Amino acid sequence: MYTIDGTPACLLITENLTRVHPDDGERHFYPAFVKAFEPGFTATDWDYGTDYAAAKEKVDAFNAEHGINKEAMKLIVTSSMFPAAPITVEQIFKANGEDYVAS
Repeated sequence: MYTIDGTPACLLITENLTRVHPDDGERHFYPAFVKAFEPGFTATDWDYGTDYAAAKEKVDAFNAEHGINKEAMKLIVTSSMFPAAPITVEQIFKANGEDYVAS
């Protein structure tokens, strides 16, 4: 399970996570990190280009390489958007096919 400061986290891209690129004036996609149970996100400076589908593939590949499956990602993002949602750390680990062991 990928974590930031001990909290489950994932990389996220949406169609709104864009910036106008200074070299070509086009919208480029920049992913962000989302931590479970923490509102908001941390933007990266990783330019994933102008194609949303390609940017999403890169985000999905990053998450997979770092041990986050799509179900765990959904729970991480949901718990960030709705901190009062009845989601637990244990559920995130279970969705990712792991057992949670408190440290």
